[in-house]
Amino acid sequence: MYQQIRKIFSLSLQQLPKVPVPPLEQTMSEYLRALKPIVAAHQYERTKNIVKQFSVSPGPKLHQYLSDKREAEDNWVSS
Repeated sequence: MYQQIRKIFSLSLQQLPKVPVPPLEQTMSEYLRALKPIVAAHQYERTKNIVKQFSVSPGPKLHQYLSDKREAEDNWVSS
């Protein structure tokens, strides 16, 4: 019985859509939005500058890596 349940569960997982990789810009803006209420103004401005630099390099390269990993694997989040 355990094997049957495991097989059904495995087949169900194969039918699930892949977890999307959100756009880099969305990830960065959500990060800043979440951070703003919990840090001091000077820390937020410093972080905003770091995020801006990250959006130029290495952000796009890392985002492409995640996008490629999503295409190659069933679950890029936990692998």
